[in-house]
Amino acid sequence: FPSHDNADSAIFHDNLKITTLAENVAMQKQFIAAGIKVKVQPKQYIWGSHFNFKDGTTGDYVYSYITVTFMRGDKSVDVVNFQADKFNKDGKIIEEYMVYDQTGIIELMK
Repeated sequence: FPSHDNADSAIFHDNLKITTLAENVAMQKQFIAAGIKVKVQPKQYIWGSHFNFKDGTTGDYVYSYITVTFMRGDKSVDVVNFQADKFNKDGKIIEEYMVYDQTGIIELMK
């Protein structure tokens, strides 16, 4: 991977699909265009680490389990999301790993 110490060049691993910041924003715009609203539920589990369990390197990471509700019209789906974010020295996200079951979201977009 090229160096991505800059937040503008952040890399997202969305269920193992690698995307850039621009591609991630474009996906959010697709949700808006489809009339999907998103709400993060208040109960969250968040913790930090200075160790990357994936490859043993050090860095500033925040891990979280959150439940996100996706809504469209009178339909909604709750999605549990595991997320790991790596931050640069300025506190900006430079890499993000997201793991979740997207089945309900796909059905909601139909």
